[in-house]
Amino acid sequence: MSDMHNKSSLFVILCLVHLVSCNVVKFDLHLTWENREIAGISREAILSNGQLPGPTLRVKQGDEVEFNVTNLMPFETTVHFHGIAQLGTPWSDGTPGLSQTPIQPGGNFLYKWTAVDYGSYEYHSHSRGQLIDGLYGAIYIEPNRSVERPFKLITDDPTDRTGMAIAESNTEPLILSDWRLLTSEAIWKAELDSGCECICSSAILINGKGSSYCLPQQRLNDLAVPGQRALLGNHTLTDIGCFPPIDSFFGTYPRNPDLLPKGFNDGCVPGDGPEEIVRPLLVDAIQIPAGSRYSVLIELKQHEPARDYTIRVAQHGLNQIINGTATMSYVSSQPPRQPSLPYITEVGNATTPQTVFQNESLVVPFPVQVPSRSVNQTFILNIEHFHAAYRWQLGNSSYPVAFEDNPPALFNSSSIPSPNSVSTLHDTWVDIIFNVSHGNQPGHPMHKHSNKYYVIGYGHTPFTYSSVAEAVEHIPEQFNFDNPQLRDTFSNPVAPGPLGTWLAIRYHVVML
Repeated sequence: MSDMHNKSSLFVILCLVHLVSCNVVKFDLHLTWENREIAGISREAILSNGQLPGPTLRVKQGDEVEFNVTNLMPFETTVHFHGIAQLGTPWSDGTPGLSQTPIQPGGNFLYKWTAVDYGSYEYHSHSRGQLIDGLYGAIYIEPNRSVERPFKLITDDPTDRTGMAIAESNTEPLILSDWRLLTSEAIWKAELDSGCECICSSAILINGKGSSYCLPQQRLNDLAVPGQRALLGNHTLTDIGCFPPIDSFFGTYPRNPDLLPKGFNDGCVPGDGPEEIVRPLLVDAIQIPAGSRYSVLIELKQHEPARDYTIRVAQHGLNQIINGTATMSYVSSQPPRQPSLPYITEVGNATTPQTVFQNESLVVPFPVQVPSRSVNQTFILNIEHFHAAYRWQLGNSSYPVAFEDNPPALFNSSSIPSPNSVSTLHDTWVDIIFNVSHGNQPGHPMHKHSNKYYVIGYGHTPFTYSSVAEAVEHIPEQFNFDNPQLRDTFSNPVAPGPLGTWLAIRYHVVML
């Protein structure tokens, strides 16, 4: 886990179920560093072909992709393809210091990979904190006709199934991200100078658009959940709904909040802005960890009113109260009625007892896939702060950002020292247990490059066993080997109280 805030941020893709069989798809991306006003905030940002987010890459399963990046910015960069299996093309993974050297200003790099898996993915910068400066975009890979769809699990009506297939072939990406008043480098400098971690944003963006608005202090106080109130004590949230830099939340690491620039965790400025298939679930709201994607199928009925429907995106954590909205419009033959009531509040809680949230334990693959019941290696990696409130460690060390400038480990395995790496063998099965050893920590999104992993278990206490096998003897109810999720990104449970949490994944090691 990098010691620089390679901020995961709120960065996810939904697909509201236009596409470009196997052929070569060429895609050119020109990156520039320009001043833009987004959500009423004027600052420099990374534009991809003149836009933010970048243009959507649409291909068919089995296509060969040639993704040519030209860097017209004043600093180096790389592009990572989040969730894409780089089988046979590890040099196209986009990780500086591991699979490639950074693309220098004025240079370019041609990424080549095969669209092996179908579904929704994303491309984004993997260099320093550039993702939060705007270098990201959606990837949609249309599944082959031979892939079994789950529509029969939703309806028996053949007309409805046909409509669902048409909707799938016209998938539109809905990219959720956050936006800050400061650039990533300004945030990093402020963290180094002050010792404080940047955990909040100024606005939530939906497809690069959004607005920032300032809630009255009393409204922020009213929206604070019990866990926030307990940690705040006599303090209050800042005017952007952010947790202040106090020991109860950040620990007792040295820090000097007086050195923080305006906009780091306060300074609200109101403004307006110009995977694998799983068994379907009928819900009103879903919780989406950073880096995750879900496909959402919405039925539009002719007898329902023609009007604008609001989509609300709410931060659902202790660190900040913030939400954003977008509008979905469609045409109907009936006149509009009264506005509907929202399903969730500004903090992501249910507005009524009837609101149905997605239950993560009910998300299972379709069709079912299972991992090996035996493993060759087990790694237990502790997650906690690393000598500062803004630094984190995975295992026993923190990954220095300077390693991005090392010769790529793909060609020089000794460039990454052992404290920052784990070694595995081809064609073996590996368990990794991410152990949050103490409480008061957020959910940490765990993203694996190349092939995916099975989510075989998680719990709300520290992991005190030497292996999954030992843990199964004591807490078998915490594990699922029959139909576990197959993911490239999943978060460990939030640890709001004094106890830690854990997440266990299992994957098959394959040569790239």
